[in-house]
Amino acid sequence: LDTSLVAKMREFFRTRPSAESLRARGILKNEPVFASTLVQICEQENSEVPRFIACAVRAIEARGLDHLGLYRISANASEVQKLRCCVNQYNYSLNSEKWSLDVLAGGLKLFFRELKEPLFTYDLFPKLKKLFAVKADEATTLAALQEMISSMPSPHIATARVLFHHLYRVLKHSEVNQMHSHKLAIVFGPNLIRSDTEVEHLGMLTSVQAPCVDFCLQHIVELFGPVVPPPVVV
Repeated sequence: LDTSLVAKMREFFRTRPSAESLRARGILKNEPVFASTLVQICEQENSEVPRFIACAVRAIEARGLDHLGLYRISANASEVQKLRCCVNQYNYSLNSEKWSLDVLAGGLKLFFRELKEPLFTYDLFPKLKKLFAVKADEATTLAALQEMISSMPSPHIATARVLFHHLYRVLKHSEVNQMHSHKLAIVFGPNLIRSDTEVEHLGMLTSVQAPCVDFCLQHIVELFGPVVPPPVVV
């Protein structure tokens, strides 16, 4: 083994600029849709909710919410990446038969998982962690969540409303699709709620992420208003 080469490689990785510094200098660009932020996407599109979210939710619901294991069954990873590439080129033709229902669902989960700022913003994580750790009564938890959600940027509030209304409609078909609220919470919790300082672990899922999403689904109207269809994309 060439020790000089190893030393050079170590020095390269030690001194190479971070992705964030390259973005700050305009060398590395964010993807237009995936791995971006809700605020940036909505500013670029002049929309309340990212167009991809509205299109994906409509396409998934058009295929049928009775699909067994919807959101739980993993899609073909390469097909999800193909979908990602199309969406990043502003191709929102998601009703095409080329995209299976599981690929559409996988794409929606990936979008939220890769957001640079999660749906429930980073600053809320310590508050959510504390709230669900003390196991407060229902009224106290509801009031605290209402305050937290109302404090989020408007694209986060509007997107959360569209997503949770959609998940509630999935939940209403749980006798067939077998996706009860706790299953949806386990699937979506890590994609919607995370810390920018703590390493993700199983305890985080069971103590904060899943309980929060489950509670939101159980109190949909109080937190996100009457359930309405997803926005129409023109």
